[in-house]
Amino acid sequence: MQTVVTRRRERISADEEERNRVGFELHTSYRFVPRGGLPGYYHAAVLLGEVELAQLTYGDAAEIRITNLGRRRRKRQDVHGFWLDLVKGRWLTEEQGTQVDHDADDDLEAGVQDVTRRGMVIPFVEDRRNILVLRWSDRLSDGETVTLQFALERGIEAVFQLEDTELTSELLPDADERGRTMFVEAAEGGAGVLRRLQGEPDQFARAAQEALRIIHVDPDTGEEADGACVRGCYRCLLSYSNQTVHESIDRRLVVDRLLELAASYVETIERTPEEPTAGDNDGLLAAALSDRARSLLRLLAIKKLRRPDTVATPVEGYPAQVDLVYRSDELDTVVVVEDAALGRRPDPAPLTFAGWNVIHIGLDDDLDAVVAAHPSVFGQEER
Repeated sequence: MQTVVTRRRERISADEEERNRVGFELHTSYRFVPRGGLPGYYHAAVLLGEVELAQLTYGDAAEIRITNLGRRRRKRQDVHGFWLDLVKGRWLTEEQGTQVDHDADDDLEAGVQDVTRRGMVIPFVEDRRNILVLRWSDRLSDGETVTLQFALERGIEAVFQLEDTELTSELLPDADERGRTMFVEAAEGGAGVLRRLQGEPDQFARAAQEALRIIHVDPDTGEEADGACVRGCYRCLLSYSNQTVHESIDRRLVVDRLLELAASYVETIERTPEEPTAGDNDGLLAAALSDRARSLLRLLAIKKLRRPDTVATPVEGYPAQVDLVYRSDELDTVVVVEDAALGRRPDPAPLTFAGWNVIHIGLDDDLDAVVAAHPSVFGQEER
């Protein structure tokens, strides 16, 4: 919504405190941005001898999107979003959003009831941040996952002397119940600590050792310190920001796993360029693509960007072949390149309706500008 602006609240009422306490249903998604023909992430394994304890995936300047689907305790869980007064630009309550307007000027040709005054809006924010995704090699209970999340976050902050606001963490969905957790450098520009956790052999173990001290356990002997709490306290893992999961936190559940991490080391896995694709077959390209489409491929090769998975591909529901196809776990993309020598190409709108992401390059479009405008498809040129 390009016509909307926001204004910072000067005062917070008790109602807003209550809404924050109850919480919102927030969904976080992320995407690593490919660069120079390489994937936009680095892999590493956390090893204890020959045994793999966890996997680490780091990405710098990854794209993060947080979507607010509504309050957790809303009446209808199948309805997502918030009611917005589209005329005055103010948020409405559910009752205000669903009430029927009554207009006294019913005889007018275009009454107020003909104007869309309210709409359901799903707000989201996007940003680029350095992130580290941790996934354990075996299954964890919910209590273990939540406790390890905050124990490691506290340990990392202590080792690298970070403020609480400079590092955040969040649990991600995991069908195999292996406690997938994302750590985010919230500071502007990043603090550079997550890259060290993935790239240096001993830094993750140091964070685990400090996490043990924070939860009142000696990292050398595994014995509890004097005056240790039972499940958790505000001296170790509890805080105002994680109050909604206080009942799930139990430091006793994670002592053995943290002791293993404290004795572990990190082994990085080298990145490899993407596999050669059909775009590397010069004979095929010469026979199947237009001159302008081949110019696009040469540009991608010069910039060392991602090559297409297939070229000159027939797509169901489209009367002609598309020039380039990029496959992705999120959304497949087709590229249709106009060439004056071939005449007008068929309208690519049916491809959009069929669920494709369509990049349509017109006759007047600059190829360099198109490539730069779609880093999620072609990758980003390294500087």
